[in-house]
Amino acid sequence: MKNVNTVTKIENTESMSNVVELKIPRMVPIQTLADECGFSYKTIWKLCKENKIVYIKAGNKYLINFDKFVEFLNTGVQE
Repeated sequence: MKNVNTVTKIENTESMSNVVELKIPRMVPIQTLADECGFSYKTIWKLCKENKIVYIKAGNKYLINFDKFVEFLNTGVQE
């Protein structure tokens, strides 16, 4: 599974000269994050359950915002 940060341009229908850039966050499952960062699955899962990192739950999967996770590691604070 290859994740790439993507910038998508959406054109305003009223005026084609206005372009809005949206950065789509890289959302990764716990196991992928654990493999890439060296943390255990259980440690990342606990951070999710304690609401210490930014994630969404899709069905029974936890998807973590990779950029926000790195920010959390660097600062210790979730925005």
